[in-house]
Amino acid sequence: MADEDPFESPRLLLLGAARHIDAFRARVDDLRKTDWQETSGVDGRGAMVVKAKIDVPTDVKLIVFDITNNLRSALDHAVFAATLVLTKEERGQTKFPFGDTLAELEGDAKRNGRGVPQEIANFLLTFAACRDGNPILWGLNKLRNTKSHRVLVPCGANVSMVSMGEPSTGTTVKYDWDPATGRFQSNIQLAEGTPIGGVIFAFRLEILIGTGTFRGEPALSVFDRMASEVERVVSAIEAETTRLLRERDG
Repeated sequence: MADEDPFESPRLLLLGAARHIDAFRARVDDLRKTDWQETSGVDGRGAMVVKAKIDVPTDVKLIVFDITNNLRSALDHAVFAATLVLTKEERGQTKFPFGDTLAELEGDAKRNGRGVPQEIANFLLTFAACRDGNPILWGLNKLRNTKSHRVLVPCGANVSMVSMGEPSTGTTVKYDWDPATGRFQSNIQLAEGTPIGGVIFAFRLEILIGTGTFRGEPALSVFDRMASEVERVVSAIEAETTRLLRERDG
């Protein structure tokens, strides 16, 4: 065991999550190349509805499970690794603590983290993996426990205004996008001489989180934030474990 790296497992899980996120990104890029957009007419106020006329493919939903499962598991594996290093024992009940509230978080640590050395147990509480403490970690735990078919929803999101025709200098536009309804509100002030069709809006497909803490947010952004936070926590647990070990040996 002396030659083994106890923290290799959580790092491999982080690597696996990163690869799944890359796969998700590639699949979304592929979907964006399809004929996904369905647009209604424009009324006198410049309001329109842009809908995504596709369903999220099953394989994309499964990738979400892999991402969240790897990230959530990396936290437990890091706690197990810290416990192994400090106790030289492969103990059970080494779960990373979560809770909706701080009280529930502390209760989870006591019930399910009995095998964790007290110094590490106290350190884990500083990450405050509850709703009001660390919503990214708390949201990860909730998302991992959500049925995959409920997690993702397709949506048409606006990217930018594109000017066409001349002259267009001086044209201004204010627009507002509601992903929940697909309704796009715009107020265009055309420069003198700009034809009515001289300004268009470019849209692209977005895959949003459909439920829970991150509801309505772009899934890729959420996954990147969760991966970054879990990597930070795993690195911090490893560093604290090393510090405690040196302190004991010193």
